[in-house]
Amino acid sequence: MLALFLPLIISSGGNSGSQASTLVIRAMALGEVRAADWWLVLRRELIIGLSLGALLGVLASLRVVVWGAAGSYGAHYLLIGVTWR
Repeated sequence: MLALFLPLIISSGGNSGSQASTLVIRAMALGEVRAADWWLVLRRELIIGLSLGALLGVLASLRVVVWGAAGSYGAHYLLIGVTWR
């Protein structure tokens, strides 16, 4: 059942990784970011990545709980929703 949610994780990871690397390379090319600023860039990307992951996890859990209450995921829908988070 949890395999149904893998595309959510795969697509968000690929998209955000591509955008982050593109923005960092562009900023370095324009001189907005130096190599010495690596910790600031890494910290910002970690915060954004963790926030995105938490938000997607909460939304997926809510989806499982709402659809599970309607009978879509069987009797153990709450366990599936909690496992996702």
